Amino acid sequence: MIRRPEIQKIVNGYDDLRIAVLGSHSALEIMDGAKDEGLDTIVFCQKGRETPYQRFDRIADEIKILKKFNEMSSTKNQKMLRDTNTIIVPHRSLTAYLGYNVIENSLKVPIFGNRALFQAEERNNKKINTIY
Repeated sequence: MIRRPEIQKIVNGYDDLRIAVLGSHSALEIMDGAKDEGLDTIVFCQKGRETPYQRFDRIADEIKILKKFNEMSSTKNQKMLRDTNTIIVPHRSLTAYLGYNVIENSLKVPIFGNRALFQAEERNNKKINTIY
């Protein structure tokens, strides 16, 4: 698991923030909200799925077209995201296309939320009934 101090060090070096999302159905809503808050955005799209982001060009400051979604986690893309003060806003497609192992252990880009909770929220994981 990537440790919190490692991510905090990255974020502490950020001046302005930019929001990144994986280009699936939830991305439009996330980027629309980011634009309402005055934030720049980048969306990572798999080739052939970029049309909605081109059509609603107000919400996507940059469209990065990939052969496969999992290329979002390449070393080159991670460096670009850190260098441009970017925080990823996750949604279900991020975990589906990148996988828990990548998100928890090798995606060294700040993410809104807690990496350790993604698996706990998985639909297919066994639920634990706890009485408080």
